[in-house]
Amino acid sequence: MNQLRILGVSIKGMMSICKVYRDAIAFFDGRGATRDEVHAMWTLDIIERNVIARRVKRAGYRDIVEAPGFDPEKHPRIAEEAADDISMEDELWAEILPWTAEIHGAQKVTLRVMELWQGMPREEFRRHLDPYVTITEQPEASYTSEGVAPPEELTYFWRVGESDDYRFIWGADAGKLARADGAKSMIAIDVSAVLRSVWNSPEGGASA
Repeated sequence: MNQLRILGVSIKGMMSICKVYRDAIAFFDGRGATRDEVHAMWTLDIIERNVIARRVKRAGYRDIVEAPGFDPEKHPRIAEEAADDISMEDELWAEILPWTAEIHGAQKVTLRVMELWQGMPREEFRRHLDPYVTITEQPEASYTSEGVAPPEELTYFWRVGESDDYRFIWGADAGKLARADGAKSMIAIDVSAVLRSVWNSPEGGASA
């Protein structure tokens, strides 16, 4: 927050940003989920959305196949996709199974993770995921204070209109998404580096 203060963000603006991080931590902590389990649920979320997207596409192919005049010999791939009648449960499990392997370490998908995911409100999960992952990112031992983070590791903050409400996002397309939201100016901060600096300082580490 001190970085934002130096760059001119108002107290009210900083409080709105703090609230987003606080709410994200409270959301997952309130469900007893660890950071690694949140990452595993992130994997499940990606799988679930991909499977749903494929099934929607497959349903569209069925409409094409059932239309008068469709020739399966001219469009074999569409006919093959439309004929695939795998159940949602089987399709999901086929995608999830590789992520239950020990190779994924603490972030593998376990029965507990799947139980947590079953009761997870999807929209709330997606809203809180980015700030939670950003704020709980672990410091890398190789980091040096002179290092420059690549754009996809920066968190972009921008103000919405003339209000003191700030939005933020991180990732490779963050700057583009901020501009699409109407941002006239942005602040890009390496949040992980700021946290790392706090954790590694004698006085900051104790309060963090």
